[in-house]
Amino acid sequence: MRRVFWLLTGIISMALNGQAQELNVVELGSIMGEMGSFQSTLTWKNTSRDTLRISLWSGRKELTFERKSYQVSPEEELHLAYKIDLTDTEGEEVYEIRLVGEEEVVLHGFLLKTRVFEAEEDVFRAYRNDFFPFRSTSQVFNLKSGFRGQELTAKFSLYNFGGKKLDMQDVRTSMPGLTVSFEPEEVPHNSFSRVTISLKSDESHALGFTRDRLKLLGADSSVIAILPVQFTLEPTPAYGQHSQAPHLAVSKLTHDFRVMKEGDYESVNITISNTGSGPLKIEGLEANCDCLEYELGNMELAQGTSASLKVSFNAKNRQGYERKTLALFTNDPTQPTKVLTFKAHVK
Repeated sequence: MRRVFWLLTGIISMALNGQAQELNVVELGSIMGEMGSFQSTLTWKNTSRDTLRISLWSGRKELTFERKSYQVSPEEELHLAYKIDLTDTEGEEVYEIRLVGEEEVVLHGFLLKTRVFEAEEDVFRAYRNDFFPFRSTSQVFNLKSGFRGQELTAKFSLYNFGGKKLDMQDVRTSMPGLTVSFEPEEVPHNSFSRVTISLKSDESHALGFTRDRLKLLGADSSVIAILPVQFTLEPTPAYGQHSQAPHLAVSKLTHDFRVMKEGDYESVNITISNTGSGPLKIEGLEANCDCLEYELGNMELAQGTSASLKVSFNAKNRQGYERKTLALFTNDPTQPTKVLTFKAHVK
């Protein structure tokens, strides 16, 4: 109840002081208790015309600052370093930070929300995936999916068991468009760090699913670690009027091969057409299973033309109800990705 009280009083204080800036809610995600502490930074900009003297207040002894007071010039941007002690901490946690000016006026506020998982006595039981010199709870570092041209970002916890301190300040990667950053940047042996992996995708990145080995390179280009990463890129939809726009049409979105025997091989032909007014380019096809095979001779269709897409299901070493998909990635501006579904009951 006391925590709720000071959170509310902080919000009321900001309202009474007539501050235009809102309370920022910052989601820190999940933190493993074994880390012992969590360190990061917050950014705040002085948008006023005055030079301000500010001090930082947290309200909880677990949250401390690298520096507690600043003098901030107009338009100056501050990077506020803080640290959270995770000792004896577990479950959902909320931390408040206030930027207090002269006469105790609250200039800005942050609410940090996180979930702290209970520390494990045997860290290797939780961090069992070995990517020397790191261990991780993740088997693969999944950036998930997005449109080509977007930035995909994800954070992961890593445990350094390599026997020496690692300096990850100037680390580079082997894959174009992929960058990494570590918090903290210096990771002692038997310590934890959180790595942020970001992909700034562009036309050079292939559409569809990608899984590759991401090499982390030091300042001397030596390989520090190799992490398996994966992501899926879809064509970016285009909205508005398109005088010369293609349009993908398919004769069927779903096909049921019905009952098949284990080891059977059956095929179906699906007609794909360009019913738009510009050339249609099939930029890629991707099945979610090796058992689904496809053949398409023409990857570019002029206006009003069609092509036959042959899709085959191989029931070798398969049993039970099967549901597989085939994605078509095109330059259709309104629906650049179309997914076909194929079913079978293998006995």
